[in-house]
Amino acid sequence: MGLKTVRLACLVLAACLATAARAQQPGVQRTEDQPKQAAPPLKKANARPNTDTAAREPFDTATVERMSKQCVALDTESGEIVVEMLAEVAPESVRNFLNLAATGAFDTTTFSRVVKGFIIQGGNLATRVKVTI
Repeated sequence: MGLKTVRLACLVLAACLATAARAQQPGVQRTEDQPKQAAPPLKKANARPNTDTAAREPFDTATVERMSKQCVALDTESGEIVVEMLAEVAPESVRNFLNLAATGAFDTTTFSRVVKGFIIQGGNLATRVKVTI
């Protein structure tokens, strides 16, 4: 070992010993040993009400069993399509779809893709037709 390494080791050892000796002195009380006083809670100037003001969706509190019993009928120019809900498989997706259907979000939307016997795609809210009565 070189002389610099020995000096560095001695300095580190001396620093550790000094820290340990300082911690053992009985007259010094460390701040973590002192009891902490709890500050009184601040009073809000503009307290908000505790009530839930968010608008509830029709199926927000529905159980999986209740959602599974629901069917959605799509009235199209080619006839009616009945969609069965599989809430056991995807409960949150079914809940979201039922909420949108129940609130009329899909009314007057168009199908953007139809492959007979395979798939239909629709529900783009930007394609809604404004109905004036």
